Amino acid sequence: MNAHGTEPGTTSSDPVQHGLLSGGGATTTAAAPVKLTATSASMSGATVTVDLEFSTAMKKGAGFIYITDGAVQTVIDRVTGLPGIRIVGATETRKIPVADAVVSGNHVLVSAAGLGAGQYSVFMDEGVLTSSSLRSFAGLTKPGAAALTVTDPGPAVLSMVLGDSVVAADAPVQLTITFSEPVDVLPGSALTAQNASVDGFVKVGDGTVWTAWISTSGLAASVGNQVTLDLSQVRDAKGNAGAGTAQSLAYVIDDGQAPTATIELSDAELVWGETGTIVVRFSEPVPSLSLDAFSAPYAKLSDLASADGGKTWTLKITPAGAGLDFDDLQVGLDMSKVIDTAGHSGSGITLSPAYGVDTRDTLDTIGPELVSVSFDGSVLDASHDLVATIVFSEAVQEDGLYGAIRADHAILSDLASSDGGKTWTVKLSLADAGQEPVIGEFGVSLYHVLDLAGNNGPETLDKLPSYAVNTLSAFMEISDYEGIDPDDGLLTDDWGRSFDGVFLGDFSDPQDGFLLTVDGEAIDNGEIGFHVLDGVLYWQYNGEESWTAGTHTVVATARQTNGSEASITRTVEVDGSHPTIVATASAGGTDPFDIGEDLVIRFSEAVYFPYSNPKIWVSAQVNGVTSSSQIAILPSYLSSDRTTLSIPASAHHLPSGASVTLSLSSMEDLAGNALSDNSFSFATVGAVVDNAAPVALEAWLEGYSVGPKKSGDTVAFTIGFDEAVSLFGTGPRYVNMNNGGKAYYHAASADFKELEFRYTVDAGDGNIDALGIADLGSLVGQLKDAHDNVLSDAHVDFGPLILSGYGSIEIDVLAPARLDTPTLALASDTGSAGDYQTSDDTPTLKGGNAEPGARILIELDGAGVDAWIEADDAGDWDWTPDAALAPGVHTLVVRQSDAAGNLSAPRSLSLTIESLAAVTPLDAPRLAAGSDTGVADSDGVTQDATPTYSGSGAQAGSTIKLFAGSDEVGSATVGSDGGWSITASALAEGSHAIVAREYVNGVQTNASAAASLVVDRTAPRVSEASVDNFGRSYSLSFDEAIVFAAGGNIGMWQGAVEQKGFTAGGGGWDQPSADTVTFDMGGLNGLFQMQLSAGALRDLAGNVAIIGSADLEFTLAPTA
Repeated sequence: MNAHGTEPGTTSSDPVQHGLLSGGGATTTAAAPVKLTATSASMSGATVTVDLEFSTAMKKGAGFIYITDGAVQTVIDRVTGLPGIRIVGATETRKIPVADAVVSGNHVLVSAAGLGAGQYSVFMDEGVLTSSSLRSFAGLTKPGAAALTVTDPGPAVLSMVLGDSVVAADAPVQLTITFSEPVDVLPGSALTAQNASVDGFVKVGDGTVWTAWISTSGLAASVGNQVTLDLSQVRDAKGNAGAGTAQSLAYVIDDGQAPTATIELSDAELVWGETGTIVVRFSEPVPSLSLDAFSAPYAKLSDLASADGGKTWTLKITPAGAGLDFDDLQVGLDMSKVIDTAGHSGSGITLSPAYGVDTRDTLDTIGPELVSVSFDGSVLDASHDLVATIVFSEAVQEDGLYGAIRADHAILSDLASSDGGKTWTVKLSLADAGQEPVIGEFGVSLYHVLDLAGNNGPETLDKLPSYAVNTLSAFMEISDYEGIDPDDGLLTDDWGRSFDGVFLGDFSDPQDGFLLTVDGEAIDNGEIGFHVLDGVLYWQYNGEESWTAGTHTVVATARQTNGSEASITRTVEVDGSHPTIVATASAGGTDPFDIGEDLVIRFSEAVYFPYSNPKIWVSAQVNGVTSSSQIAILPSYLSSDRTTLSIPASAHHLPSGASVTLSLSSMEDLAGNALSDNSFSFATVGAVVDNAAPVALEAWLEGYSVGPKKSGDTVAFTIGFDEAVSLFGTGPRYVNMNNGGKAYYHAASADFKELEFRYTVDAGDGNIDALGIADLGSLVGQLKDAHDNVLSDAHVDFGPLILSGYGSIEIDVLAPARLDTPTLALASDTGSAGDYQTSDDTPTLKGGNAEPGARILIELDGAGVDAWIEADDAGDWDWTPDAALAPGVHTLVVRQSDAAGNLSAPRSLSLTIESLAAVTPLDAPRLAAGSDTGVADSDGVTQDATPTYSGSGAQAGSTIKLFAGSDEVGSATVGSDGGWSITASALAEGSHAIVAREYVNGVQTNASAAASLVVDRTAPRVSEASVDNFGRSYSLSFDEAIVFAAGGNIGMWQGAVEQKGFTAGGGGWDQPSADTVTFDMGGLNGLFQMQLSAGALRDLAGNVAIIGSADLEFTLAPTA
């Protein structure tokens, strides 16, 4: 609805002055009246809101405001004598308390509900509305009335909601319509539903809401259907009709059938670098689809998308790798994973037409080489990643490339190529933010890089300093691998002078201005190694002389290209003195040592233990019998200044009446100087005081045992205690291992200070890189010393078990994965790709997906092959039999054995060796004379893009296939005379290697050498025309090599006279280079026209030269 009104007889731009009333009658006043300047109305549902705009701000008084379509009369109240309002002839009148009006400045809003269409006036008593100065506005009589028109457009739709988005034959859907006002009339003809019917209309309540049912026969599926409501047939209680139409959201008609599909391929033959398109057309919309529903042998699928709501889907298909040659492959779609809008899933597998994958390049047997490596910066730190650009000599595969790139202190990511694999970029991010400044080296292991033909590079890895790690300024590192802190600049005098460093800046000549001094003495730059990166100078000095005791200053200074200098200084403190043991009354004195006292040892300076689990070795002789033991050293035994070692009497376990020698070989000072005399002897007296539990000092492996251990293997080790121990109790005696296993007690040493344990790996134990003891298990509470002090778990702190000289023990109980079926190497596969038939009786098998370093075990016809075959770092392996295989079918079984000896499940295959007599390789294909358009009969250069080739010596009835590189371009059946002829399909311009291959019953039996072919269909063009400085000759230069064709002629004309003529066999012309021809004009001068017979000048393929036109003009200057 809408409403609009103005005062009768006025316009909004010429408002009418209204009368003013006060007291008992009308009184004229000269004060500015309150004017109604504009009137407007708006409609919301069935409510009309009138906006009265006045000439001044307004306030509410008392009384009522009337909106009416009747006439208004002014009457005088007989009691009060005051004027009032009487409305006559009205059909619609609303009496609105002024308290319900809304006043906003000079606007007063009055609302009334349920007004029908018509002309209305607004009136009010005096004093109902006043100005802010209390002047009244009274619309008592016209022209003081405000008039407006109300139009009722009928009901509108607020919403149309479907109970479901799918309508099926067995599942109708309810439609709910909400109107802006009650509706009395909603005929069935007002609603239409695409591909469905509407019935079951129900009026809910007062008619503001109606419901109906949408149903279908379900004969055909469809999408994008909508219900449409014609509002012109909808009427409210007053009979007003709506206008326009309203529509529901879209719904789907479900025919109850499962979806079906067809698959189309854009390309039936996939080659390397090529991307094909797959189009899947469904019988009905499929709203969601994933790549998991598809299979494509020897191909990769990507970019699955739909642009029409799911009825048609497209995706990309590319070859899965290099060195592939397979035909009759099909894309499969698992229809059980295809679900339509109604939730119905398909069944079975839908297959595409056949396609092939051919990514071989039989002429490529050379592996890739590294051309260059560059970086976009020189510093790698937490805020600076680097991007390395690696350029190879040819395109290489992405598979395995991450593993081939070796970058110190970096994490690799974002490996990508934009030119088909020849140039790659990879991002380097800092692996450890706490890394000390260092120069990172970068390299590529070409042995693990494969080109598109599957060739790998040489077995070399050249890593070069390539970037500075965590280096925001110059630094210098002093080589220090001794002492407690390798970065404290404190060394011993046994250490050689070796240091390196980094400067940041531009150093075009690093040795120019570089100065390295030690205590002011310069070191020859010839003894210093330099390496310049982008903005980084790396230098290194490894001197032969050792440091001397004292303080030394090392200064390095470098001069940049712009002349500025940078310098860095390091101070080195060299400690040449060794700590000594200071004899005390309690240890090392002349009096015997009472073993009931603490053992106290004093040192000349602070001492440290560079290794974990420090101990003192004890040799004690009692009554002529010598025994050995150890005293465990706890950190609490050292004084705060680390010069005094106090071992409690309950911990040293020294015997009484003995001659004792203590050895402290594992102690050194802060710089790394060992004790000068690390042992001393003394006698003991007194009684034993022992209230301390035994301590497990260490554990060590026994025997020669290296490599991972599998289920069933046994590991023996020994735990040493600080005193003799004994076992008590009846429970099992074991310790818990750090992988969940248990090691059980086996035996004790003669002095009962060592206990041997055996751990047998169980299949249920966990894998772990370094086997160790987790805790003392059941020994706690079952082991005591001679004084009944019982072992507790607090007395052991072991790391991994170390086999001296050989490292730790790895536990591996998981069998490796089953190997993929190996394939015949390209050179060995003389049959159809993938048929495992070959005439090569010593064929090479190639496999992958093995664990790096795994041994490959092969059984041939039930017998093991005596060969050591090991997978490389990429998991690839190959095998060639030592002896020729007999013709016939052979069964091979392959497994992998990991480093622990776990065996994978077997993989078997059948291999057929074809019995063939020795054959003579076919001659290279011969280019037919009619196809050789070039100037020479044997140069292999032609303008014929579909050349004909022939050959002889093949087996009658066999098939010859002609290949241009890896592309088959034609085939023919060999005649009875062994000859054949093939016209190739269209070849691109450029160079091609043409090879003929012979097939018998689908198996390749022979092949030819390659014939070189150059297809050139582009005519040579003049690049330059010139006259020599003496005006005696005229030259034409072309963009390629040309020849003066036999039978052609060139004339030099002046007007109607030919002054000079040239032929291929005549003189007067020369070719100073292959692309230039020069004509000798003798003593002629003036303006000449050159006329050529058709084809006089051609390129090597026979294409006629294009020189602009058959007539060329040039001028020769007179000779001097």
